[in-house]
Amino acid sequence: MQCYTELLPPTGVTHSLALPFISESANNLVVARTSRLQIFSLLDVGPRPGGIEEQGVPKLVLEREYALPGTVTDLCRVKLLNTKSGGEAILLAFRNAKLALIEWDPGRYGICTISIHYYERDDSTSSPWVPDLSSCGSILSVDPSSRCAVFNFGIRNLAILPFHQPGDDLVMDDYGELDDERLGSHGLESGTDCDMTKESIAHRAPYSSSFVLPLAALDPSILHPISLAFLYEYREPTFGILYSQVATSNALLHERKDVVFYTVFTLDLEQRASTTLLSVSRLPSDLFKVVALPPPVGGALLIGSNELVHVDQAGKTNAVGVNEFSRQVSSFSMTDQSDLALRLEGCIVERLSETNGDLLLVPTTGEIVLVKFRLDGRSVSGISVHPIPPHAGGDIVKSAASSSAFLGDKRVFLGSEDADSILLGWSVPSSGTKKPRPQARHTEEDSGGFSDEDQSEDDVYEDDLYATVPEVVVDGRRPSAESFGSSLYNFREYDRLLNIGPLKDIAFGRSFTSLGGEENAGNDSGLELVASQGWDRSGGLAVMKRGLELQVLNSMRTDLASCVWTASVAHMEEAVSKTTTQAENRECHQYVVVSKATSAEREQSEVFRVEGQELRPFRAPEFNPNEDVTIDIGTLIGKNRVVQILRSEVRSYDGGEFTLLMMPT
Repeated sequence: MQCYTELLPPTGVTHSLALPFISESANNLVVARTSRLQIFSLLDVGPRPGGIEEQGVPKLVLEREYALPGTVTDLCRVKLLNTKSGGEAILLAFRNAKLALIEWDPGRYGICTISIHYYERDDSTSSPWVPDLSSCGSILSVDPSSRCAVFNFGIRNLAILPFHQPGDDLVMDDYGELDDERLGSHGLESGTDCDMTKESIAHRAPYSSSFVLPLAALDPSILHPISLAFLYEYREPTFGILYSQVATSNALLHERKDVVFYTVFTLDLEQRASTTLLSVSRLPSDLFKVVALPPPVGGALLIGSNELVHVDQAGKTNAVGVNEFSRQVSSFSMTDQSDLALRLEGCIVERLSETNGDLLLVPTTGEIVLVKFRLDGRSVSGISVHPIPPHAGGDIVKSAASSSAFLGDKRVFLGSEDADSILLGWSVPSSGTKKPRPQARHTEEDSGGFSDEDQSEDDVYEDDLYATVPEVVVDGRRPSAESFGSSLYNFREYDRLLNIGPLKDIAFGRSFTSLGGEENAGNDSGLELVASQGWDRSGGLAVMKRGLELQVLNSMRTDLASCVWTASVAHMEEAVSKTTTQAENRECHQYVVVSKATSAEREQSEVFRVEGQELRPFRAPEFNPNEDVTIDIGTLIGKNRVVQILRSEVRSYDGGEFTLLMMPT
């Protein structure tokens, strides 16, 4: 029995993903707000500030949203064969070991469920020593080449779901019945998803039968898995897993110091077997996450509460400590940047570019930190960490980030449950600005501010990467790593998604206007809900009203109005610009079209031009001269056409001397 009513849907973003979803060439952002899925497109609007080479300011446009029957725990992109839209698919993980594979259906202009998989069988969760699935976390990761997905659930269970790709042997297989999971024909939202029978799936499924393995089948020593992720640049599906043979404990740190292992396994999907490629032992016990890095860096970045550790494909390690506890909790060899005093629990790491290995790191305090790698060819020889100062956009993020997505073209999305989610952009400072160079023989924490173009190897790193070098004090101050970060990137905000949570307390009261003291006309009961929301620097008050409060700038009286449309248009010579962006940058005229029904078969349309805050009649003799009934008025995105749908004909208008100038707003 439902005993509550949801007043507002979830507003905090828990997961985010960037992929071409709606079409093959689209650039979409998909976000999960606990139990709500939203699909956005990026639209460039107007010129970007601070650079002639930048064509427009990206804005997020909501395409569709869905209420999901469950709590989303992860999102991953999958490249499938012959999707309906030509784009990629999304694999969603839910609580209680459930997976759903969805794609975009252009015919319905909405999502379509390909399959649903769930792994709640008694034989995998019946042990009295294993907690219930609802109490366990899960980890979902998809191979970068989309050959398979792995789903770690119930602590030590690993489900492997293979996908068919061009040229593989799986495409020629008889898919048959899927024994290891049940496929649901019900969509994520009733009435919006496609129904697929088992017979159609057996011949058209883009995946093969999944199977479940205990993690001990990979290696008997994997008793306490921590994190895993598929790695880039391997011929076969290969993932790295972070685990320990004994449970890590801060209270028993003197006995369980550096007990974490990192092992890389490659999967043989046909034989359902695995091979160990490398293993690194005696890693810091506070490591909690594996982040796979694409070229040119490659390998994996292991994130701990007090340090960052990079492991390349050959097992070579480089590490940097970012606070005063890194040396106390671990004996692992690492560069010392303890003066940064960063706390990395729950941080988010995202790449900044497809051409270099720089990473964006956002700790729970909300500050922006730059992580750079020193590359000698394809080999990583060092890591450096640089906080971004406020004047370079380092204070844009006000609270912890919950997820991130790299959108390309110098754009990164940062989702948050504690504050507004932000679409972040960055630019490179002008080449005329002189970049500060590090002083000779700095300590290792300062030696990371390097540029491959401007600095030599001897100016940046010591011969012994892990040696301790005495500090150098210049003019009574120690050189700051922030200057190097600000000389490389300037961050700015492009767009944001509103979040009114988390709510700490609420109160009801009557609404009165601040000037006249009269009760709000847009709220029949006069009651408002006021809540304290946000966290830390993002905190504030949220006022929730039962109705919209409109601020009337101007009004005019009209009789028998049946419909109203608005339009924005440029002159003909302005509308024929070579690019849409150029046309959008020009001055446009605003129009209002009012349709009046004179009889059941006739109507009269009046056109008004917006001048300041007034509406003035505008003579448009070409507009609906037959007094036919207007059904709808639509515009094209190029701002050079408006389409009028009449009951007996379709009319198209453009900017000219005697035709109505109407373009999309």
